[in-house]
Amino acid sequence: MMAPEAQYVLIAHTGYGDEGCPLVEFSPEYPDITKAAREASGRDVYRNQLTDDLQNATFVFDCQTSPSSIYHFKDFWLIKETNKQILAQAFPDQFDFAQAIIELRLKTAGKRDYYSHYWKEADYPGPFWIAKLRTQIDCIAEESTGFKWRREQLEETSLSENAYEVELPPDADVGIRNTNSGNYRGYPDLKYATQIVFRPGIIPDGSKIFGLTYCPDCIFIQRDLSEKLKSDGYNLITLGCGSPGQELDRYYYQMR
Repeated sequence: MMAPEAQYVLIAHTGYGDEGCPLVEFSPEYPDITKAAREASGRDVYRNQLTDDLQNATFVFDCQTSPSSIYHFKDFWLIKETNKQILAQAFPDQFDFAQAIIELRLKTAGKRDYYSHYWKEADYPGPFWIAKLRTQIDCIAEESTGFKWRREQLEETSLSENAYEVELPPDADVGIRNTNSGNYRGYPDLKYATQIVFRPGIIPDGSKIFGLTYCPDCIFIQRDLSEKLKSDGYNLITLGCGSPGQELDRYYYQMR
């Protein structure tokens, strides 16, 4: 039987291309429940489920950016209707969806005509949807998974040395708690891992897609299925488990 590390690839958020960078801004009304914990701890804190603050949330598009079909917000995606249909068909009952409100605004006054080749309301047909993956598994072998922050870090360390825990206040939303103590435990971004190793026998047979309990922004998908989605027009950038950090470096180099 094929090892799970060969069966699955990591969906990478790179800041390039159609899956790309945060091309939208949250409106002032957006009540991001992770903000207080992130600012207090200086660590990344992510949702493990579709939380109330994402119901009918408003997103502001900067007209200086070109349109996309998917925007990656680490712990959820903002997608067009066509992408919602693809996800719902490919992964029945695996995603929760909430309709989003989209606004177009000009950040720099007086430049609307200059950026008119980017900013066309017809390029942003609604509706847009927030997509949040339901399935999350604690399946990473932390001692065996190597980690290195880009080239600046000379020595490889284990993921267990880089894991962290954030103490959450009593009124923190249950949607960001992922430990028995009620706190948040997290991993750094696994796209910088030197290798990813799964604990044997943890991932259920036949799993098509899943996230990680301690890294909700990291999503793994069956390798064959990721290629099928790409052929259907869903733009995914994926990294193999054998050496994701090196693959990412090669990707950045090609995009220069």
